[in-house]
Amino acid sequence: MGCENSQEGILVRERARLFDNQLWSINRLAEYLDVPVSTIRDWCHKRTVPFVKVGRHIRFKSSDIEIWLKQRSVRCR
Repeated sequence: MGCENSQEGILVRERARLFDNQLWSINRLAEYLDVPVSTIRDWCHKRTVPFVKVGRHIRFKSSDIEIWLKQRSVRCR
């Protein structure tokens, strides 16, 4: 039984990792950042936000977005 529990833990961690690396749509990112979709499109056009092209669709890796947000955080005085 100990092996089953460790295998289940591995599967749970693997699923979580896959979920973290899912590609987000423009609508999903706009909802996450609480900004209009047009703002996300503008940032893509200006190459302000990291994105990937999947065919003709624009997608965002959540890990890239988290890094991008951390780089833009402003420290308090």
